[in-house]
Amino acid sequence: MDIIIAGGSNSILRNGYIKQLTNEMRRHFADINIRNISAGGTTSISMFSRLAEIGGRADLIIFEYSLNDTGHINHLPDPCAKRQIFLDLFFHACTRFFPEARVLPVILSSKPFYNLSIQNYVYIHEISYYKNMGINFVDARQALSDIFGDSAPDLLYSDVAHFHQGIASALLGNLIAAGARLTMATPRSIRAMQIKSVKIAENIDLLPVYESSRSIIKSGGLNVKSVALQNRHVSVEALEIRADQTFTFHFNGWPICLYFASDTYHGCLRMRVGQADIFVETRHIDTIEGKFLFTSIPLLLNESYMKFMDVSSQQIVLSLANNSTETFQFDCFERSLGSAQGVKLIGILGLKAQS
Repeated sequence: MDIIIAGGSNSILRNGYIKQLTNEMRRHFADINIRNISAGGTTSISMFSRLAEIGGRADLIIFEYSLNDTGHINHLPDPCAKRQIFLDLFFHACTRFFPEARVLPVILSSKPFYNLSIQNYVYIHEISYYKNMGINFVDARQALSDIFGDSAPDLLYSDVAHFHQGIASALLGNLIAAGARLTMATPRSIRAMQIKSVKIAENIDLLPVYESSRSIIKSGGLNVKSVALQNRHVSVEALEIRADQTFTFHFNGWPICLYFASDTYHGCLRMRVGQADIFVETRHIDTIEGKFLFTSIPLLLNESYMKFMDVSSQQIVLSLANNSTETFQFDCFERSLGSAQGVKLIGILGLKAQS
């Protein structure tokens, strides 16, 4: 049985819930093979790139990003509409790249949202989404509240966003394994499989389009080679943009997310597309010397950028920029500290008109 874990940082903790999940699944299924493509400190839109690039097959995809998306969008205007877009993009990617797989969403909550009386619009909307789609899901927020009551005991969280590696991880592993067994025993959701487009605004249905760095280099006729990068979580190729370089190419749609292999030398990226000219900070705060991490920046959350949206074919110009006073500094990203040497772009996700 081939399982893909697509989650946030709780899904990549050493000795986290994955250990107990694996043990439980091996009690009920033969030949369990788990591929963990999770990425912490980012949103669920990151998984579109990972699902598009990893290849292979899957029987089950475990989707754990409720905690992350709550932290990034619950406080923004119209969080339910934003969560709807993120969910549509994820399920579109699942049905496009892994059409035979079942999907099990897992709802974890950070410590500030543990108590069910705390208003969580993302949580409310995604439960409604899954029920309407006929998708089985694991509501760990409700389950842990049923066990421990309104106040989280000390044994649950190691910090505001992460669960302890002992009893808490064992509980979560058991909950998710039970949900996985139920999901594998029931038919796939036909309604979820029918997500072909994404609705950005009323009566506007658009198609997601993803271009990897390899595709951008090839289709754009760029006179460079992609850079191969690997760590214990991911193996990727990237287009490296240095201070003395400018890359111009065409993209079939409007970019809504940029994917990076961020490191301590990442700087500010300037992207010109259509009438928009946006400066984006690409150095993730969790980067450490000598290593990179896979991450993404959801441009669709930048309203001043999205007001220029034009889903026809666009010319894109990318270059490294000096820090601007008007940069888009998304959550978990920071300004470079004067040591910026380049930007490693893994891919671009965009939206195009339906043909």
